[in-house]
Amino acid sequence: MLLNHIGASDVAATVESALHATLADRILTRDVAGSRGVTTRAFTDAVIANLDVVGREDVRARKPLVVPDIRPSRTPVSTRTAGVDVFVESRLSPSELAASLERVAADTGFRLKMISNRGTMVHPPSAGTPMCVDHWSARFLPTGDNSVDDRIVDLLTALGSVHRWMHVEKLSDIDGEPGYTLAQGEN
Repeated sequence: MLLNHIGASDVAATVESALHATLADRILTRDVAGSRGVTTRAFTDAVIANLDVVGREDVRARKPLVVPDIRPSRTPVSTRTAGVDVFVESRLSPSELAASLERVAADTGFRLKMISNRGTMVHPPSAGTPMCVDHWSARFLPTGDNSVDDRIVDLLTALGSVHRWMHVEKLSDIDGEPGYTLAQGEN
């Protein structure tokens, strides 16, 4: 869609045709095919190998992909809210935003663990800072043993008095293991 938007329709058609050829070859990633799927790198390599399919087949003539029904392998025994990610819009630098969020959250029962931008941890600082946009994900963890769910509204109220937040996600531990992903660089 981006290639079409910038007027590179021929390139877009080539990429789309390569993608369809790869799917027709039943080369699927693990999120679609489960354990029978291939890695993202292997899927990408297959799409690249199929970039010459333009003109060989009509993309519109392809059959639709049938996605297998993948069900969880087991039902969780226990879940626990482990923290919360709050998505904040701000033009502050990572360190300025962190200082502000730490001040605002001080009396809410939460502490700021980290801030990420486009999936990469930017605070605390690590090796290099990527190009950032004004949409940040701030990960907060509870400071005590009190119920996290009861305090999320307090945190959002405090944050909303200083920053524009637009989305919140509760973080769950499932059977004692994190049921959420870490940002690149987060441990």
